[in-house]
Amino acid sequence: MPRTARRSSTTLLAVTVVALTLTACSAGDGGTAAPPSPPLAQTAAAPSPAPSVVGTGPADLTPDGTTLPADQSAVVRYALGDRASGSWREAHYRTSVVAVEPADEEALAAVDVSGGPAYDPQAEDAFYLRARHELLWAESSDPLEVLDAPNLFGWTDQGERSTTFMVFDRLTGPFECADEPLVGPEVGATVQTCSVVTVPAGQTVVAVGTETGAQPFAVDAQGRPTFASVLWLLQG
Repeated sequence: MPRTARRSSTTLLAVTVVALTLTACSAGDGGTAAPPSPPLAQTAAAPSPAPSVVGTGPADLTPDGTTLPADQSAVVRYALGDRASGSWREAHYRTSVVAVEPADEEALAAVDVSGGPAYDPQAEDAFYLRARHELLWAESSDPLEVLDAPNLFGWTDQGERSTTFMVFDRLTGPFECADEPLVGPEVGATVQTCSVVTVPAGQTVVAVGTETGAQPFAVDAQGRPTFASVLWLLQG
């Protein structure tokens, strides 16, 4: 027999012997199964982190629908998110209107204006809405390192709500009228804000109001939009 064939036969015989040996060892175990593994220990769910709180408790908010003269302050609510979702924040501020003044049209023309429909200086007049906010209390599901102030809007003598813009000046830095957040918030801390608001040309801003609840806009039972919960009357 050729050597190659013999080597193949020898290898086949060795494999057969090993297979028979393993079979015999298996049969000698008497069919005893390995003991089951112990169940994995159940890990308790981690408790939800406690909310971050600034202040001793919520403030008494100025009731919805209140109208005030321009020189009086109101306690208003800023809210973001939903407590039921587990991600939210709420803050109460003492807010006052500082000024509503015509905007610098040349300065606005030199920067990017976003946050709403395109600003048309031929069809709209722009104003700077300046306000002051003093923090009274805040609570958040996340660490309160930075906190925004309430949004304010203007209304015209024709009953129209203003459009509010965010302004970005990437070349020269912060614009002269911009909203700044409250960094490292604590009770009594104040922040000055300035919003660019526009109204149809020829109209003027006669009132300033806050947003409604956690959403900027709401709709009543008749489907009519409502915007303000607290309103400052600038004229009359």
